[in-house]
Amino acid sequence: MPVSEQPAIVSRRVLTKHLQIVPWVILTLLSGCSLPGKTVVQSPKVYLTKSLQWQLPGTGLLPPGDYILTQSVQADYGNKTADFLFHVEKQQSRLAMAALTPDGQPLVQLVYENGQVSGHINPLVPPELSLPYLVSDFLLAYGQEDQLRSVLNGYTMTLQQFGQHRIIRDQAGPVINIQYSKTSTLPFKWQWPAEVTLQNLALDYQLIIQTLSYTLL
Repeated sequence: MPVSEQPAIVSRRVLTKHLQIVPWVILTLLSGCSLPGKTVVQSPKVYLTKSLQWQLPGTGLLPPGDYILTQSVQADYGNKTADFLFHVEKQQSRLAMAALTPDGQPLVQLVYENGQVSGHINPLVPPELSLPYLVSDFLLAYGQEDQLRSVLNGYTMTLQQFGQHRIIRDQAGPVINIQYSKTSTLPFKWQWPAEVTLQNLALDYQLIIQTLSYTLL
């Protein structure tokens, strides 16, 4: 399935609101404070297809260094579309995420560390939301090629990288397509893509991820 070009999904209004809520969310992540909602601990196993699970690998396969990212995410599933803001903190082996609506309503906070995914989910969030899937897609999209390929080989899956296009296959064919834009002008030590489109062909959903800002720790 080809990856089509998509228009920018963050309006001027949303970006203005984003600039107002960034300090609060980053403070929440750094301080370990909880968002409203129930606390959950979920299994670090995620289905990549309807029949194949993988155990979430460690954060060592992510780009080197410690950083905080602010990203906009458009999620398409079936005939439904939803927009989110994500704040992602990677510090040593710890990965933390906070998801918000475009107008700043907190939805999810999670921490992935020591092989465990834990977090807080707003009661308004559908109960079928699985925190490990947020971590999994982030690792698939931004995992360094050689490290990710080595992990996937253990699940009889292969990773092919052709310039700005990454394909993950099982024995039946392509499972996940990932298309990268030109690299961001943000001065990362690693060439961080400005936009990523991830299509899970097996589970029928798509994510369009734009990196809006970063802070090196």
